[in-house]
This record gives sequence, C-alpha cells and structure tokens, in this order.
Amino acid sequence: MKAEKEFDRIKSIQGEQARLLANARDIIWAYEISDNNWEKYIPELNARMEHAHASNLSSIDFINEKHEHCRIDFKNEIEICLNNQRQRQII
Repeated sequence: MKAEKEFDRIKSIQGEQARLLANARDIIWAYEISDNNWEKYIPELNARMEHAHASNLSSIDFINEKHEHCRIDFKNEIEICLNNQRQRQII
C-alpha cells in the first residue's frame, strides 16, 4: 500500500513537470551575461519561471549551477544572487 502511494506521488510529480515543460517550450527566459550577450535558462528553470510569471508571482527563488541562492524578480526584470547581491537583467 505504501509503495503504491509513493508510486502515485512520483507519477504525479513527473506529470506536473512534463506539463510545465510543455507549456513553457515556446517561451524562453534568458539572463544578460554581458552587453547584449544573453544566456538561456535551463529548461526546467525556464518552465518554473514561466509558470510563476503566468501565475502573477512577483518572484521565485532557485539554486543555480554554482550552488548560489538566487531570486528572479519579475517586476524589476532582474536575477539577484542573494549570496553576493550580484544582479543581472532578464528577458
């Protein structure tokens, strides 16, 4: 019974992740790494960002590839690294 519930829970999570990725596949979020030089966010984060933006959330937090705690501020269109206060424009 426990294994069945865990299987259903994992299946539900995977279904939600697939739905988010499908919804966000046409929307590409990126951050500025230098003047007019942009880098795309990884697909999973891109999907989270688009879902949050479509849900009118003001921000989302995530851990980047350098294990830094970061925040996307949709209103100000910036990414803030909370470890060192570095800011980057997003589109």
